[in-house]
Amino acid sequence: MLRTGAIAALAAAVLLLAACSGDESPGDEAAAVSIRTLATSTALPTPVATATAAATTTPVPPTAIATATATPVPPTPSPSTSPVAAPATAQPPSPTPVAPTADGPSVELSPATVKQGDVFVVRLRNAPVEPTPVVLFSGLSHVMLLENELWWAVIGVAADFPPGQQRVQVSTGTGADGLPIVTVTVTDAAFPEENVELSPETSQLLTDAPAIEDERQLLDSLYAGLSRKRDWAGPFVMPAAGALGDTFGMKRSFNGGPFSNHTGVDILAAEGAPVVAANVGRVVYTGALQLRGNTVVIDHGAGVFTGYHHLSQISVVEGQAVSQGETIGAVGATGLVTAAHLHWELIVRGVRVDPLPWTQAEIGP
Repeated sequence: MLRTGAIAALAAAVLLLAACSGDESPGDEAAAVSIRTLATSTALPTPVATATAAATTTPVPPTAIATATATPVPPTPSPSTSPVAAPATAQPPSPTPVAPTADGPSVELSPATVKQGDVFVVRLRNAPVEPTPVVLFSGLSHVMLLENELWWAVIGVAADFPPGQQRVQVSTGTGADGLPIVTVTVTDAAFPEENVELSPETSQLLTDAPAIEDERQLLDSLYAGLSRKRDWAGPFVMPAAGALGDTFGMKRSFNGGPFSNHTGVDILAAEGAPVVAANVGRVVYTGALQLRGNTVVIDHGAGVFTGYHHLSQISVVEGQAVSQGETIGAVGATGLVTAAHLHWELIVRGVRVDPLPWTQAEIGP
């Protein structure tokens, strides 16, 4: 159990970080606590929402480009012990076709309903190549990308995003684009809850608020980057071989503190087991972090990143291009852990989302 002073310091740090951003928190697990058999996310459903501009509407000016920031909350070193079956292969979603019309561009969501921790794709058809349109969602502005004469953007929905209907609007900033407003419905993912007791030795890492804040700011800065070119192709691959431990989104309380969502998935593997790149990309960070330990971050383009944490060794350097399946390091037990495992995260436009659906079908334009 933590001393009273340590608990108070931890609670203060959590409240301070939560005030900065409400997206999600870093999660870390270890292979010593029982594994829960949990249902994994399924592939994105068939989109159902499309809208075509038929008349001029009051334009919504594009805001400054921003990405959602993730607030670290002390992660738990509590992986599971009962293997979870690998997700079944799913067919990629088939967007509802929108035929060109004389009325102007049309907006499409795929899918129109998502659960917390998933993503949706916004497509703008029949639009000119200039100016660059943006997606306005939940108070943020996301630049769209042009690929094969189609404007598109993939948008992440945080694990703690409020359920309900949310407006999505595409704006070109021309002052009279007449693009319709569409709606995405966010459903409650019903993440399970867990109470975790940390040993005094492990808990010491949670008392260094400045180091935790430095880690948050570093990762937020990386994930705010936006390469205009999509590098990944096809489904992602699991970065290590092993059973699944704690899955994405689980709500945990640490030593009686506030609940927070797990921000990735844990893969239970022996120390030294190889870790590979989940898809094509470029290494943008290698180094040691306070909670996540030895870390590699890969930029896959179009605002999509993957993070590989608690490594025992790192086999790549910053700026290096990597191919899917290329070895980038080895499983370890660095950072806030009690046993070796890989904590794998996938980040979309600054928001941590469930990586498992990305292994089932290609997500893109």
